[in-house]
Amino acid sequence: MLPPRHRARLGLERKDLLDFAEPQNWPELKQVADAIGLGDRVFAAPSRDRGVLRVVELLADFDVEPLLAACERVRASDWWRTGKRKGLSSLSPEVVNRALADDGAVRPDAADPTQARIDALFEDARKARQAAEGGSA
Repeated sequence: MLPPRHRARLGLERKDLLDFAEPQNWPELKQVADAIGLGDRVFAAPSRDRGVLRVVELLADFDVEPLLAACERVRASDWWRTGKRKGLSSLSPEVVNRALADDGAVRPDAADPTQARIDALFEDARKARQAAEGGSA
């Protein structure tokens, strides 16, 4: 199985196939749900559940461990516990970044060679798809 970041990025690149990948059943999504206090919920496919799509987006940008640490901090915050009831879709990148700010954790380095190769493959695939469709790359 691909690492979570790669699965998430592939799914976001090809949203038409994301439901087929069933991210609502990924162990990382269940870990995030548990960490934020929503582990007892049943989640739907990302085309029908904005919270699942949000976690896939977060998994594309954050390593699992810092994301879980951020979820635990958010869960303990007054913002999460008061006011309108919140779900997975409330976990924006800004919320996660703020929760991680005090830990010194940062988003992954964009210069990561593995990620650079994956990004290049996505770009090549996009150009090939545009060329096949008769558009300019």
